[in-house]
Formats: sequence, structure tokens, C-alpha cells
Amino acid sequence: MALTFRRATEVDIPQIAALSAADFGPEFHDEADFSSVIRAGVVFVVCDGPRLVAVGQAFVDTASPDRPWEIREIVVHPNHRLQGLGRRLLDLLLGNAPPRCTTAIGLAVTEDGRRFAEATGFVLAEGLRFTRPLERKAA
Repeated sequence: MALTFRRATEVDIPQIAALSAADFGPEFHDEADFSSVIRAGVVFVVCDGPRLVAVGQAFVDTASPDRPWEIREIVVHPNHRLQGLGRRLLDLLLGNAPPRCTTAIGLAVTEDGRRFAEATGFVLAEGLRFTRPLERKAA
């Protein structure tokens, strides 16, 4: 079956939470938190038929003075990794950053996440925090 990329809706939240919890642990299963990101940020999902197999989430970090575009999470189901889904989700998230954002940041909490961050142009800033400038395409 062909994979489809689309914006997430509230209906996707249980599958998003389950995918995230499977990758990061049960403490990352807060459906209310996912709902707030869908309302305030940008969330894309990848579906294989009715099954959600990847998710990417981003929002403006209003707690930071420079208000960077926070890549909150990119999770790809283990059976669908190494197919470019994470990179495609990252491209969608970066392409949807508000014009006022000039920097993207993200956290790499796993070794795979660290490798992905480095392979996609992020540079370690401190601790588990990675950063990279947002590149804007000329109109």
C-alpha cells in the first residue's frame, strides 16, 4: 500500500501517543499534550493505509527569547525506518516554520535521534539540544 503524508487531526492522537510511547516510553503518552501541539503547532503523520507509521511535530518555542521553531518529535515505526520518512517529515516541518523563526532546535534523546540530527544539518548546542539555521527559499 502507498504511504500518505498529511496533517494530523484530533482523531490521530491515540495512534500518535502509542507510537511515541513505543519509541520513548510510557511517560510520553500524554494525549492532552499531543492535542495542544496539533492546535498550536504543526503535526504531520505518515499513514500506511489506516495505520499511522510516523509522526513529526513542531511549534514556536514561546518560552525562549528568540522564539525558535522547536522540532518536538519525529518518530518512525521501526518497520518503516531507513526509507527517508524522517527526512521527509523534517522537510515538511521546516517548510512550515513561521517567517519570524530563524532557527530550528530539537532534542535528541536517543542515539538514533542524535545521528539523525547530525545527518540533517543540526549541530549540538548543549546537552541533548541541537540547532540549525532555517533556510528560506527565495520566492
